[in-house]
Amino acid sequence: MNEWELARCLLERDREWGAYALADLDPGYREFTDIWVTQDSIVLRYRGMIPPVLFTLGKLEEVDRLLEPLPAGNYQFTLLKTHRRWLEDRLLVKHEVEMARMVCSQPLIQQLPIGVAQRLGPADAEAVGRLIATQADGPDAFHPGQLKTSTFYGIWQAGELVSMAGTHVLSEEFSVAAVGNVFTHPNHRRSGHGRTVSAAVLQDLAERGIKTIVLNVHPGNQTAVRLYQELGFLEHCRYMEGVGEWSVKA
Repeated sequence: MNEWELARCLLERDREWGAYALADLDPGYREFTDIWVTQDSIVLRYRGMIPPVLFTLGKLEEVDRLLEPLPAGNYQFTLLKTHRRWLEDRLLVKHEVEMARMVCSQPLIQQLPIGVAQRLGPADAEAVGRLIATQADGPDAFHPGQLKTSTFYGIWQAGELVSMAGTHVLSEEFSVAAVGNVFTHPNHRRSGHGRTVSAAVLQDLAERGIKTIVLNVHPGNQTAVRLYQELGFLEHCRYMEGVGEWSVKA
């Protein structure tokens, strides 16, 4: 078993927490991914974003050893709280927030109106840009290239895109997807658009046979939490998400 196969086996132990990391093992993302593994633990660095993303899973002492080759510098991190506390002395946090990982095992799409949502593609990049560019609460992890490789749906009114939802990552090989980039223009909120476009994304993922569908949400955003619960999501765990500077041991 090579290191990539071992990494997959480790992440399969908790697919819900490891969903993003599993997707990073997909051939479409692997060229940007570095892994350090033992039989029970993994450290993963994804260089496809700036700053790169740091993810860990496993026994604290082993994770600590696996982190030794990690270059110093700034990282986005997604860490379980136990790992975040363990790395307190070496991770100088610039900002962080508690997040909830939710998982949808049985989407309630049959109860939802999805016909008005239309599939978005690369040709819609400019419209997506207009939708999110002027709003402070817009998606901060969207890239136009996602419209080519991921699943996105939107609602149009008077020729303008007013609501959208998509995925952050999607791997059919590993059967995982992370729903994200859910956004509705402030002038069109409280109209059910977020529910509709999210349902369309779930319908698409279900038709593809995706086994594990997750999303991240701030637990204090009760409007979003209730929406996702209505779509069939349940909370899996809490974790810390942020940006910090990693220092190498002297």
